Amino acid sequence: MLYKYRSFESEFFEDFFESKSIYLSCPSQLNDPFECKPHVYIPSAQKDIYKLASNWLNSKGVTDQKLRSEYTNEVMRSLSSQEDLLSRLHEILEGYGVYCFASTPTNILMWSHYGFNHEGFCIEFNTGSDYHLTSLAPYFSVHYQDKYPEFSIDLLYQEDLRAIELYHRTCLLTKSSIWKYEGEKRVIRARVEGGAGSMPIEDYHVNSFILGAKSTAENAERLRVLRDQHFPTASLKKAVLSNNKYEIRIEGA
Repeated sequence: MLYKYRSFESEFFEDFFESKSIYLSCPSQLNDPFECKPHVYIPSAQKDIYKLASNWLNSKGVTDQKLRSEYTNEVMRSLSSQEDLLSRLHEILEGYGVYCFASTPTNILMWSHYGFNHEGFCIEFNTGSDYHLTSLAPYFSVHYQDKYPEFSIDLLYQEDLRAIELYHRTCLLTKSSIWKYEGEKRVIRARVEGGAGSMPIEDYHVNSFILGAKSTAENAERLRVLRDQHFPTASLKKAVLSNNKYEIRIEGA
């Protein structure tokens, strides 16, 4: 199972039910300004830049000396400005759509930060093979570390699609260690697959809706009505605070 903490106060609260879809954001819409900012090594010595350009032209099979000279100058100019180059890389990553899940419905901080101080709710998504969430898009675990992921700029001039895909996934799936408490999973959709935007889901993708421990009776009724109308097979559950330790348990319908 995967989980999404939500607030009843969000202007998009009812959209999930009425559209029966999830929305994949582009990286710049995520709440962490450090998202998708890899450290890219750019050679500074002219001979290294020239070698990089030459290797790229060789891989393209360019033999005409005039073309080689023109392309070499173009590559060397493009590598002369790190700011422009990073902007280009950022533009490529912006073509992806990202949807973030939590791995547990009992995370106290997640309820506080994303579940409107425990007054919101949590959506429990089915991920078993019988429910085919992975048929919509595969999901991946986020990796947490203290430094930006590092790459060499020659990646841009490779024809190895696997290496480029690894670069994209690493950038999209690496966050600061301070976020480790989230235990985050992500669905990633490339631009050619649709990128950012809505992704439709079916009734069977949602297993249950979990009310926050401080949710009101009014909001509980709102959720029940929307559940009945749009996801009638999903159950309703409730997050309950433990009496003797810092812990949340989930009680069934």
